[in-house]
Amino acid sequence: MIEYTSRAGNTIWYASREELERLPGYRGNDRKGRACCPTHNGDNPTALAIYWETSWASCWSCGNAWTIRV
Repeated sequence: MIEYTSRAGNTIWYASREELERLPGYRGNDRKGRACCPTHNGDNPTALAIYWETSWASCWSCGNAWTIRV
């Protein structure tokens, strides 16, 4: 996983599908997934919402955004 800070000051994380599928609490299918957020060491297995079709993920707890590397 790679951390990137945009010019606007937002933190965006880059991760591969394999890295996201290995996160604690991961469960999902070909369209969506859910997992614990690794950026704030959360224990809620539904906090990180992963959308495979758009290559985007976001955490409902801390607000961090993720983009999925192909």
